[in-house]
Amino acid sequence: MKAILLPASLGLYALGLLSGCVQQQVSDNTVKAAQAASQQVNQQVNQQVNDKPNIVYILADDLGYGEVGVYGQMLINTPNIDQLAVDGLRFTQHYSGSTVCAPTRSTILEGKHTGYTTVRGNWKTGKGREQGNYPLAAGTRTIGHMLQEQGYVTGIFGKWGLGGKSSSGHPAKQGFDYFSGYLDHKHAHNYYPDYIYRYGKEVELDNNVKVHNLGENRSYDYKTYVGKQYVPDLMLEDALHFINSQQKQPFFLYYPLTIPHVALQATEASLQEYIGKFEEVPYRGKSYTPHQYPRAAHAAMVTHMDKHIGKIMTELERLGLDENTIVMFSSDNGASIEGGYDDKFFNASAGLRGNKRDLYEGGIRAPFIVKWPGKVQKNTVSDHVSAQWDLMATFADIIGTKANADTNGISFLPTLLGQQAKQQQHAHLYWEFWEQGGKQAVRMGDWKGVRLNTKSNANAPIELYNLAVDPSEKNDLAKQNPKIVAKIKLAMQDRASSEKTSWNF
Repeated sequence: MKAILLPASLGLYALGLLSGCVQQQVSDNTVKAAQAASQQVNQQVNQQVNDKPNIVYILADDLGYGEVGVYGQMLINTPNIDQLAVDGLRFTQHYSGSTVCAPTRSTILEGKHTGYTTVRGNWKTGKGREQGNYPLAAGTRTIGHMLQEQGYVTGIFGKWGLGGKSSSGHPAKQGFDYFSGYLDHKHAHNYYPDYIYRYGKEVELDNNVKVHNLGENRSYDYKTYVGKQYVPDLMLEDALHFINSQQKQPFFLYYPLTIPHVALQATEASLQEYIGKFEEVPYRGKSYTPHQYPRAAHAAMVTHMDKHIGKIMTELERLGLDENTIVMFSSDNGASIEGGYDDKFFNASAGLRGNKRDLYEGGIRAPFIVKWPGKVQKNTVSDHVSAQWDLMATFADIIGTKANADTNGISFLPTLLGQQAKQQQHAHLYWEFWEQGGKQAVRMGDWKGVRLNTKSNANAPIELYNLAVDPSEKNDLAKQNPKIVAKIKLAMQDRASSEKTSWNF
């Protein structure tokens, strides 16, 4: 991993960005003129030294398909994400790689669906600060490696979840020059942990907060679970510094936020924006931290995430990088129903069936927005069927290189460029998930097949839904369409056994 020094001024610099303060005592016109001239010079310089576009991929954590305004959300404010859609292309039939965190991340980095990815479930390894998750294998060529080969500087700021500190799956071994954040999923449940990684170094934080195993005598006051250093804001600080440090060569910024995954730990300022807006039933904390205002806390976290995205967009524009930067936004799986989150109140799945850990649409259909000035037409919508394992093939097309030969992905670059006639379609999309008895799903055209309890019966019956007329998967049409069921059954064989035997059927 390349060494980088965090300047002493970084904290003040980021604080100014986060607060939005303007400290210069000059007229608005003078400021605007200076900014415009600076941006014009920056854009000219960047176009000369950086022919390949920068890529920013933002991944929310447990954000449901319907939790932002442009996908129908009515109660939570997401103006920056909504503006991203106004400035770009919004997909309506895009899918996460899996229905939980780790395998989705594996599909993105490896360009494979969960029938072939290394990681197919959330599996803990190690203890203490060596704790991590089932790692990517040594020798894997990830999206990060592919971009590095083409001269990109790569950085991840947020939740990794594909290997611990000493494992083969560490970001430094999997194609990333810089890393700040959490290596382990469970560590990432706490927004106020006692340590974090910043630019690869283990950094102690001034926090003393627990979110699990709180006991019968736990406090029900949310303020008990608030520390001094909020990790999402530290990750934003590091991500902005990364952008500022990479103006002379193309960069890939992978920004996998932990928001809005529980625990419900919003900053006080964000929480106050929503307290009193909803009727509340206090969450007593069966598995995560209690909160008197669980609905307000969740809404506050989503809006806080939205503000982060706004800060990134503003910084790209300030540096004159926005015209040559692709920005993508999505989520790793459907909305959670854990830790006090009321998904029904917020209509988090936008009427789709299921949630996180389901292979029904509510568990895997994801918001997806792409902004690429001059390439992607503004304020457009696509119903192209795609999945997160398509990213490797798409990025390869964009930068003029080859994806892995064994990728299951198909480039959706033609869709981005408005060339629908040239867009190749998937014969089918496939998912599998080992928890809750084992599950499989296939999307084939408008048809969706779901099979449950595969661990006890590999030939369990397949449910069949026509998503064109039944997106909520209410009417099982398997008996009326045996030929379609047979095709989906065959597609469910599109997998290989995992080295982790628990993940096999």
